[in-house]
Amino acid sequence: MTEMAISNYLGIFILLLLSYPFVLVVLNIAIFSKDLRTKYTRWLNIFFAVSMLALLYFHMQTEVIFGKELLDQWYGSHPE
Repeated sequence: MTEMAISNYLGIFILLLLSYPFVLVVLNIAIFSKDLRTKYTRWLNIFFAVSMLALLYFHMQTEVIFGKELLDQWYGSHPE
């Protein structure tokens, strides 16, 4: 059987997507000053948004050929 089509970019994207709420809560608990909290929260949001968009773009550039074994077998028996 062919392995599932997943790229490292998609794995990191899913990891960031699942860890974002926890990181945001930890950041808001750790910083007491309201001004600093809004500043660091804004930068955290920008960092996560940019990195997730980049990872999604790189994942979409990954070429996946489904049924490669079947295609190789077909082209092997039909060399034209």
